[in-house]
Amino acid sequence: NSAWSIRDGEDPYLWDIRIHEDIIRQLMNNEYLEEQVISFYSYMLFKKRKNEEDNVSYEQ
Repeated sequence: NSAWSIRDGEDPYLWDIRIHEDIIRQLMNNEYLEEQVISFYSYMLFKKRKNEEDNVSYEQ
């Protein structure tokens, strides 16, 4: 299924988020939960990017 494949140049981490989001939406059609999950993954992605930036600036 092409919707589940990683496109060129796409962050696999974002792909994970999309899969989890799809699964959760199917399991529980619950907007509140969905928002919680999306905000959690957004925060995790933010932290991951921040750590990568910090590591780059630390190495320079």
